[in-house]
Amino acid sequence: MVKIKGVKVYPSELKTVLLGLEGATGAYRLVVGTKTHGGDHLTLQVEGTVQGGAIEAIAERFKRQTLIHADAIETVAKLEGAALAEDQRRETT
Repeated sequence: MVKIKGVKVYPSELKTVLLGLEGATGAYRLVVGTKTHGGDHLTLQVEGTVQGGAIEAIAERFKRQTLIHADAIETVAKLEGAALAEDQRRETT
């Protein structure tokens, strides 16, 4: 579980967001960072070749499932590692 924008999100529950979408492999990752002026920045990474209207469908499904919106949705050819969530807010540089 990760708390994003004040909402508890269970990454394992998000599989339904990608069901039936052409080009999506079903693999995904939530990446949580911090905006420049504070607050959480949420990126949803989706594995596959999802494009166009499917991105909008993912955004709508994600918002319906979690009650928050993703600041960005990225498609990647291959997600490395097994983590469903990556919390960069706690990382030090």
